[in-house]
Amino acid sequence: MGGLNLSNYSGNENTVWSYKMGFQGGLGIEIDMTYRTLFEVDILFFQKGSRTGPSIREERHVLNTMSIPVVLRSKLFHGTSPYIVGGLELAGIISNVKHQKEEEPVDMEGTLKRLDISVVFGTGFEMELKEHLFLFIELRSHLGQKNLLVLPNEGLVRKTTAFVLLIGIRS
Repeated sequence: MGGLNLSNYSGNENTVWSYKMGFQGGLGIEIDMTYRTLFEVDILFFQKGSRTGPSIREERHVLNTMSIPVVLRSKLFHGTSPYIVGGLELAGIISNVKHQKEEEPVDMEGTLKRLDISVVFGTGFEMELKEHLFLFIELRSHLGQKNLLVLPNEGLVRKTTAFVLLIGIRS
């Protein structure tokens, strides 16, 4: 599976954060729980982050993570069907880099905690191509639940938010 996302930082900082486009891709496994409910675990390279601006000092913060969403998927019908998905995501931060116009990228390691935890929910549609082979398209929302700042001065909070479009094949 793979796709694009719009991610952002949220919190109570004075910085005005804007959405940044990223991508994700990886593999997943699923286990049938009932006739139409499945337990799914994915492992994804997930590019999160945010940007500031537009201004003369526009910055892009690229947060590369290894994401493990653990979700339940509930289908309306057997075979071709719409579905809903919900669960949790654990994301280990691999790198945190700040990019500014006409300047070298700056490694921001040590400013954010190494683990991000998010609530995941969304909806999708899968089309049966042949028996036990499906093409799917899915929209997910990942809402960060953990303050990522290592040293949150004066009670500052920074969390991640991402809106995800995934496309893939299930068997």
